[in-house]
This record gives sequence, structure tokens and C-alpha cells, in this order.
Amino acid sequence: MKEMCAPISQHRDHVLETFGLVTGSIPFDVQAVGKAREKVEKEGGRELLVEACAVAGAFEAITRLVDGTGRQLPLQRESRTKLLIMKVFKNRHTVGMAAAAVAVAFGVVSVMKR
Repeated sequence: MKEMCAPISQHRDHVLETFGLVTGSIPFDVQAVGKAREKVEKEGGRELLVEACAVAGAFEAITRLVDGTGRQLPLQRESRTKLLIMKVFKNRHTVGMAAAAVAVAFGVVSVMKR
């Protein structure tokens, strides 16, 4: 079976972590995001850039949802959360397979209950 994308090198890992941290920085630095975006695209092409933007966008949406509740996250925990999101992204194939297995299991259970 052909690999969907190349294995992540330490350099690619660093580029993606930087992109995640820059896109979540406050205040938002358009120039820094532009530079990080170019590095992601250079490292893995448009496909990797789209995936990285999807992860950053999902994180932003979750953050806005939590902000809407009025809950404040300590800065230390926010930094750890950003790194965790990027680690999940780095291991997205494993996480995706686990999620697919759970979805199939739920599907089987629901069919068996009928």
C-alpha cells in the first residue's frame, strides 16, 4: 500500500510546530504567519499546507468556542495544548486509523442492536 505522505522528519516537525504556534499567537502577526506558511508549503507542498491550515483552523474554532464560554485557559496550558495539537497532526495517520476503528465498532454495534 502506497504511503499517503512522506514520513515526518525532524525538520518538517519543527516547521509544522512553528506554523501552529505562529497561527495561534496573540497578537496575530500576518508577516510571521506568511513566512511560516511559505516554509510549510516548501517543506511538503500544497497538500501539507492545506492539512496544516485545517488543523490550525480547527484549533482556532475550538478556542473561540471556549472563549465564548468565558473560561480562561492559563498561558502554560495553552502552549502545551498547541504543541499537543501539532503532535496529533504529526501522527494523524495513526489517530485517523484509531478514529476509523471506533466508527466501525459503533456501526457494528448499532447494526447488531437492530
